[in-house]
Amino acid sequence: MNPAEAVLRYAGDFIPSWAGAMSIDLMPAVLVLILCVVHASIRREGIPASSASSMTAGELMAALQMAREVEEARHAKLIEPKPDVEPVEEVGPVEDKNVTPLSSARHNK
Repeated sequence: MNPAEAVLRYAGDFIPSWAGAMSIDLMPAVLVLILCVVHASIRREGIPASSASSMTAGELMAALQMAREVEEARHAKLIEPKPDVEPVEEVGPVEDKNVTPLSSARHNK
């Protein structure tokens, strides 16, 4: 078989092989692109959504009013701890027959 006949006969096998080779060659670029997107989203997460410089006058006045109301409520004793919450009592060491302290367990060996 001469080269021209071989090219015509095997041309159909070339395209799938070429596509597979190109996809393998381009895979590192795709992975780097994915890492860039993930890194950018992680860096963006640390930035506050809004800052004082982008706050409008209305938003600033509303925030100050809320802060005043919270302070007034604290002074008026309107904000009290929930009655459901009981103070935690300190408990001494638990004496149990089934518990061996580590220090004596080491000496027994």
